[in-house]
Amino acid sequence: MAGTAVFAQQISRADFEITDGVLVRYSGNAATPAIPADWGISAIGKGAFYSIAAF
Repeated sequence: MAGTAVFAQQISRADFEITDGVLVRYSGNAATPAIPADWGISAIGKGAFYSIAAF
């Protein structure tokens, strides 16, 4: 979109709970967290983003 600024968010691996390749929980405060592809996440568990009000 023209005129829309996109800012990179600081993502910390400590904000993500990953078990056997499944993202179990996100505890960060980013409204739109991006999951880096090289973290080996193959699935997102039900309720992983429950802490984000927008979801």
